[in-house]
Amino acid sequence: MPNAIVEARKVSKIYGNHIVLFDVDFSLAKGEIHSLLGPNGAGKSTLMKILIGVENPNNGQVLLFGKTKRDKKRIGVVPQEEYFFREFTVNRNLRIFGKMFNVFGKELDARIDHLVKWLGLGEFRSTKAKYLSGGYRRLLNIACSLVHNPDVVFLDEPTVALDPAIRKHLWGKILELKREGKTICLTTHYLDEAEYLSDRVSILYRGKILETDSPQNLIEEHGGKEIIRIETGGISEELVHQLKQRIPGAEVNLSEVTLTISFAKKAALKNLGEINSFLTKNKIEIQSSLIKEPDLEDVFIKLAGEVLK
Repeated sequence: MPNAIVEARKVSKIYGNHIVLFDVDFSLAKGEIHSLLGPNGAGKSTLMKILIGVENPNNGQVLLFGKTKRDKKRIGVVPQEEYFFREFTVNRNLRIFGKMFNVFGKELDARIDHLVKWLGLGEFRSTKAKYLSGGYRRLLNIACSLVHNPDVVFLDEPTVALDPAIRKHLWGKILELKREGKTICLTTHYLDEAEYLSDRVSILYRGKILETDSPQNLIEEHGGKEIIRIETGGISEELVHQLKQRIPGAEVNLSEVTLTISFAKKAALKNLGEINSFLTKNKIEIQSSLIKEPDLEDVFIKLAGEVLK
């Protein structure tokens, strides 16, 4: 990839007799949010550790900014674990981490002021980290990782075990980082997170990347069919047969008074109009309807052969 910030080429990692990663090719393009999506144990965190230089692969090569040597000042890493000093205040933690990356004086003051305001940590500047709630400790983790203003940010399962409100808050902050020009790589096993945030998704399963593309492209290629379930006031088998003929390629099934119709997403708009027109014309009462759009879960099931847990 011409504008790749990170490139992993044929990377493998083995612990004892256990192959964690096998011949993994991965690239992170400048300015994108790229998610490594997979279940626990798929190798996501191991690959991230190799990308940032914490671990070395048994085989293969990783280039960061075109070099094998890591420029730590250009990298920000937000680990799953709490990576700060619990007995120190928010302000002191940020000063320590800033100085670790050679950020001092007015530059450091400005970075701290920006981060505590941006992440909503202002009222906790003098609070010891151990007294923060789980969500705010995660925000402090992020602040410590960004205090040196890195170009590329790696986030390992950034929203795991967080309540829905703080999850959505963090999603917003990750998108703001992208708008600021940051390049972001994150690991996640949350399908909605990967679909909402990502420019590209790499599906990692049992140490191998099965597919990489935009969420929409993956869904269109592997997501299967759109499904609509309609509760009717009653419909005859003859009308069901006629409806099948009106929608070529669709599967139409009747269970008591429930119609289940599945068809390719590309033809969704046309088919929905056809279904509505047919039912209205034949005076079929629609008591309720539910549309199930194909999503990344369908993609994962098709590629991996199981549900993502």
